[in-house]
Amino acid sequence: MFKQIFACCFFCFIQVFAYAQSLESGFEALRVFDFFKAKQIFTSKLKKEPAAANYGLTLIHTDSLNHFYSLDSAFVRIKKADDAYRILEPKKQLKYRIYSLSDSSIQQIKSRIYTNAFASAQKINTPEYFQYYLDYYTGSPLSEEAKRLRNQRAFQRADSMNSAKGWELFLSNFPDSDQAKQAASNLDDAQYREETSGQTIADFEKFLSTRPLSIHKQDAEDAIYSLSMTKIALEDLYAFSKKYPDNRNTNQVWEQLYYLFTSDQRKESFSTFKENYPEYPFQDRIQYDFQLSGTRLFPVVHNDLWGYADSTGRVVIPFQFEEAEDFSENLALVRIHDKIAYINKSGIRLVQPNWNDGETFSNGLAIVEKDDKYGVINTRGELVLSNNYSNIIGPQTGNYSFEKDSLWGFLNQKARIIVAPIFEEVHMFSEGLAAVKRDGKFGFIDSAGHEIIPFKFDEVGDFKDGVANVMIDDLYGLIARNGTLILPVKYNRIGSFRNGLSRITLNDKCGYANKEGKIIIPLQSNCASAIQGVDGFNEGLARIDKKGKKGFIDKKGKVVISPTLQDCSYFSEGLASFKKNNKWGFISKNGKVFIDPVFEEVLPFHEGFSRVKKGGKYGLVNRDGRIVLPIKYNDIIDEGKGLFIVTLASGKMLLNGAMEEITESAFDEIKKTNSSGILRLMKAGKMYLFHCESEKIFWVEAGVKPGD
Repeated sequence: MFKQIFACCFFCFIQVFAYAQSLESGFEALRVFDFFKAKQIFTSKLKKEPAAANYGLTLIHTDSLNHFYSLDSAFVRIKKADDAYRILEPKKQLKYRIYSLSDSSIQQIKSRIYTNAFASAQKINTPEYFQYYLDYYTGSPLSEEAKRLRNQRAFQRADSMNSAKGWELFLSNFPDSDQAKQAASNLDDAQYREETSGQTIADFEKFLSTRPLSIHKQDAEDAIYSLSMTKIALEDLYAFSKKYPDNRNTNQVWEQLYYLFTSDQRKESFSTFKENYPEYPFQDRIQYDFQLSGTRLFPVVHNDLWGYADSTGRVVIPFQFEEAEDFSENLALVRIHDKIAYINKSGIRLVQPNWNDGETFSNGLAIVEKDDKYGVINTRGELVLSNNYSNIIGPQTGNYSFEKDSLWGFLNQKARIIVAPIFEEVHMFSEGLAAVKRDGKFGFIDSAGHEIIPFKFDEVGDFKDGVANVMIDDLYGLIARNGTLILPVKYNRIGSFRNGLSRITLNDKCGYANKEGKIIIPLQSNCASAIQGVDGFNEGLARIDKKGKKGFIDKKGKVVISPTLQDCSYFSEGLASFKKNNKWGFISKNGKVFIDPVFEEVLPFHEGFSRVKKGGKYGLVNRDGRIVLPIKYNDIIDEGKGLFIVTLASGKMLLNGAMEEITESAFDEIKKTNSSGILRLMKAGKMYLFHCESEKIFWVEAGVKPGD
């Protein structure tokens, strides 16, 4: 009991003693780091000397070397000190200068508190703590940055959840954030993913009903189409077109129904179709196709005149044209008396020979030229764009570019002007933007001609996967579709993205960056030059060069095959060629020899084969290293689809995928045609047509027999 009474009396004594102390003693205690005493004195002076006492307590709470350190408390005290100081008479304010108390010192401490508290918020790095900073540390000049980081961190959290609930919460809390637009898009994605997780037609129908304005409306329509078309039958197609008249695929379904019903191309089929399906939306096409033969025709030549033959070799349209192109959209470009015309499969001229030159039809339109002036016609030969232009290019990505008076603009897919010719140079649209040049500088516009990215670049590339290369003063950078620099314009080269990474080069050092501009592999002196168009990663590995020796790194920059190889190529189909003692072989991704280096030349594997050279001759090996085509040819060209053109001293021959010779004799020339699956063979000035699927010559120029 005595001890308790003594302790109480001692505490009261201390309080009375501290109260009796002057402000000077409080600041003196502060100078000798007696924070306990200083705090007692300043606390006792709060009522009589609120400005100085709160200021002194602020100094205690802002000193991280004592256990009273608290930025929250410091902020409360400095605000009170500020409020009390401002109402003091000037004489009293001047008196406080001995404690270094002034408006300037208050503001400096307040600024330091803002900064240190912000640093703490950054360290904790949660949306809640940034919000606490904003709510508690009012008036901070860092508030906007705190808001930005709060929104960014909240967005990252929502992104990690990647759920509709998470995105809805983000948009509810931060509707005005910079990320709101992306969050709304992500919400749409999440809603679509979650609400159609069952992947049933009913799921997608309900989604369209409840969210008719979703950006995934077309995806849902496509899904309904895909699920409905598990089997293609007339009754299924017709049922779909009736049930979903507004589906974006309905016209395509009608077309499928039409082509399926009239696949034999007989006139009776067209008539019956018209009777059975009066709702068919393209009635004019029925009559048009009614007049056409269902036979596939190919341009053939005899005595320097061209006609058309079917797949049996029968000449359907006589030899009468100076030139003949393949049919496109049931029309073919032909040249008559040095003018071009367009004919149907009956040989009827639907567009008369009024033009000096032209191109094949695409989407019902064709570019034509007369007297060095270009225009665009429809299938009836009518000008939909007058021939008043110096050049027209396209259609590419749905648009045309056109030139007038040395300036360029754009047309839409219907050949209507959407951007006037005001640019010195243009690229075609890519991902909704087109690079254009004005006053010697490149920028980007949208399809309405609005400037999206300013004109400040010497050269640019087209957008691909949301990014594009730009150049200023022979240095390269990378921009996003909003014009933001992802990589600064300081690199000597920025390669195309492969496996998600682009190789960047600066002062003979190279590294790799991703599409967000993050340097994934730092710059270093291990650059290996591009080979056969491959610059950087392929199949997850990239070539490196160290003191003239080659090796490979993975996408984290880790060396997975030491740079000990004399030379090597990129990985293709799991193997990469390598050179040893001036001979080539193949290694696997673990660096082990897979095919011994015994060849003079090799090509990367393609569809299971590699062309190899030995003793000056060419052959083919498979991935087991087995020679599947003897090394005896002067050349081998892989035509794809299981066909190879081989060259012997006697000429060129065709081999199939089984490496069997499928032409009975050698030819002087073998070339692709514009007709898919058809090759043109030439021998002694005569032409043959070869059908790749049937592996047969189906047409021979008159006077020549197959095998001659």
